[in-house]
Amino acid sequence: MLSNIANPPSLIELSGMAGMNHKKLNRGFRSKFGKTTYAWVVEHRMEMARAAMHLRGITVAEAAYLAGYSHPSNFTTAFKKCFGYPPG
Repeated sequence: MLSNIANPPSLIELSGMAGMNHKKLNRGFRSKFGKTTYAWVVEHRMEMARAAMHLRGITVAEAAYLAGYSHPSNFTTAFKKCFGYPPG
């Protein structure tokens, strides 16, 4: 999932790759990582975007697109929810 974090496979696609149904995959993922696959992906997207803004000095809009968001406003909302402060 990390190799294509901006466009990760859906839970159904991921469960097919793992050879199990999506409920069992999500249950096992949650027991191992303490969060759903979706929450894990969002967290990694936000970390990647925050690092890119900090280290490479990219804009919020560029970070949003890098993280797979088509609208910077949706990215800003998700970023603030994740870190407790807005990007930029």
